[in-house]
Amino acid sequence: MLNDFLQEGFTLRQALRGTRQVILRLTQDIDNFECQLDNGSFFSAAVRPRISVASYLHLALAEEHGCLKATVAVLARELSRRYEYRRRIRGLLSYPCGLLVMLLGIIGAVHWWLMPMIRQFVPPQPETALNWTLVVRIITGILLCGGGIYCARVVVWWWRQRALNRHIWYSQLPVIGRFYRYYCAYIISFNLGQLLVSGLELAQVGELLLRFPSGSVLHQLGVKFTGAMMTGNAIKNFTGQIPFIPGEVAAFFERGQATKTTGQSLLMFADVSYRRFIRALDRLLTWIQPLFFIVIAVLIIGTYVAILVPLYSSIGRIN
Repeated sequence: MLNDFLQEGFTLRQALRGTRQVILRLTQDIDNFECQLDNGSFFSAAVRPRISVASYLHLALAEEHGCLKATVAVLARELSRRYEYRRRIRGLLSYPCGLLVMLLGIIGAVHWWLMPMIRQFVPPQPETALNWTLVVRIITGILLCGGGIYCARVVVWWWRQRALNRHIWYSQLPVIGRFYRYYCAYIISFNLGQLLVSGLELAQVGELLLRFPSGSVLHQLGVKFTGAMMTGNAIKNFTGQIPFIPGEVAAFFERGQATKTTGQSLLMFADVSYRRFIRALDRLLTWIQPLFFIVIAVLIIGTYVAILVPLYSSIGRIN
């Protein structure tokens, strides 16, 4: 909303007042922002409690270099993209999730209400007969215990890892890793391009990363980056050690262009990376509903089998 007002030529104060009139639930927040601006605070410092650390640093740098309007436009576009895809995913999942909830309710009713009634009509099995229900339960219990132990080991390993190692692991997962690398290529090239266009040098970018919380992945990337620069290692060697940093980033710096030109090239590459990510995500979204419907079909068939097998068994014994 602020971006819309700023693009129409309003000042920042006018944009805040217009936003307050349009979005009434933000009245108290915007009043606090204006009070801090009246006390001499920067806009980035005023909105800091309501935005992420990365957005705050972008706004702070934009105010230092006089490009606040362009930075607000870029951040607004990024937030709009995230909101649009969250909305699409919710729309795709709402119908199959509703069916799945209804089916689980039916399965629960069959298990707790209908199956006890059916068992009254089933003659008792001979003691020598193999109880397949018990066998299935034992096998299922063994599989669940094994899966639980494995998941617990993965969680313990994940908890002990540093944030950077976790993100490297994410990028190497079989299916999710490809989407994660596409998204990281977009995020890294976009943020780095914005910083370079704002007037920062590469060494200053490393210092900026060190300003993030020490446990964050950005801070740990800054430590590795500044260490590589101090030892004289090329950016290509640094990016080669981090799987989720695209190799094209190093290629842009090896051209020897001016800093702002490199930043503009990175922003163009960010758009390309975002389109790649969107195409891959669209292909994934086309499989979400079919997979959910397959799961629902399997549950329906299993429910029918659980009901009909005891009935047919009892009819055969009666005959």
